Amino acid sequence: MISKSTSRVNYVCSNTTMFDNNSKYQANLNTLFRFLSSNSTNPTGFHQAVSGNGENAKDTIEAVYGPFLCRGDQNISSCQDCVTTATTTDLPNLYCPNRKEAIIWYDECMVRYSNKSFFNTMDDSWAVIMWYNGNINTTGNATRFMELMYNMMNNVIAVRAADGGKQKKFATDLVKVSKFRTIYGLGQCTPDLSASDCNLCLVDAIGKFTVSQFGRVLQPSCYAEYDVHPFFDMSTLPAPPSSQPSEPPIPSPTDEFTHSSGKVSNTGKTATLITVSTFLFVIAVAV
Repeated sequence: MISKSTSRVNYVCSNTTMFDNNSKYQANLNTLFRFLSSNSTNPTGFHQAVSGNGENAKDTIEAVYGPFLCRGDQNISSCQDCVTTATTTDLPNLYCPNRKEAIIWYDECMVRYSNKSFFNTMDDSWAVIMWYNGNINTTGNATRFMELMYNMMNNVIAVRAADGGKQKKFATDLVKVSKFRTIYGLGQCTPDLSASDCNLCLVDAIGKFTVSQFGRVLQPSCYAEYDVHPFFDMSTLPAPPSSQPSEPPIPSPTDEFTHSSGKVSNTGKTATLITVSTFLFVIAVAV
């Protein structure tokens, strides 16, 4: 497995399954990429395609399966640009050449392909986990900060995204920590998942967050993120209720809390930890 992250691109490529240049699999993969790119104006921001899955059993062995999923707040132009970049340049040439399985995430979209069908199936076998390290000022108690974040992500976003229907499973929300601090959250699943599988995937991803002012977990079937800075289209937020109960008072700021990179526990192998900046850490895990 090869994994890497930059400030914009995260990807995982299998290094155990390779294909030869000019092979049938490469031809099918190129066809799949064309299918995905040509459908990247789909207003739902999601499309699945299969290439090479013919009546001949030999052809089926070389079949390629893949979807793209654009983030739910992206417009058609942004979605199309992201999918086109992934399928014409980044996956075939820069990051995962000659790999039979790969997945790439950007801020705007995800593109994945494999020689095995995975449609309609929740997959959390891989996760890219990102968080900030260093002194983190939460403007108050760290425990309270994380409680508010987990409540928003698990009980609001994971529920609303799962109930999004077959077209789009996407949700955003925010919660006030104090007068001067807000936590923004986002969750999304591939729409082919059932509501229960989407909720399960997001709750699993949210459970991988660590103590930080920012967290992002990328899994093949879903994606969850929170930050103390706005990072999505605010028009996607749900309409506020007519009467909103007041939050209990937040204790006055007393100190900052620090989290070190530590170790991510998992039942499988762990990829190389990659530091992409002074304070942003990324780790890929197989579970």
